[in-house]
Amino acid sequence: MAEDVNKGVLMIGSGVIIKGKFDVPSAAVIDGIVEGVLNADVINITENGIVTGTTSASRVRVAGKIHQSTTARTELFITKTGVVTGSVSYGELEIERGGVFEGNVTSTK
Repeated sequence: MAEDVNKGVLMIGSGVIIKGKFDVPSAAVIDGIVEGVLNADVINITENGIVTGTTSASRVRVAGKIHQSTTARTELFITKTGVVTGSVSYGELEIERGGVFEGNVTSTK
């Protein structure tokens, strides 16, 4: 059914600002601004997206910005437009040429 297509998905559109704690059972796609705690299976931060606070997911893809604390249990991918600052814990880490990481890093392996 069409209702099940986005079940468990959080989508924050451009221009939207949300604050708080969010537990997302599936994917979180951030094109706006999130301030607080974001837990999901997969987090995708678009070029316009900004997350400030604590993020935790199996896989994290950053084309926008993450500030503060990030845990990517399986993989953290920072694109050429991505900026990650703060403390990072990751399973695997990939940074495209042009991507920025500033902070402390810890491998979970």
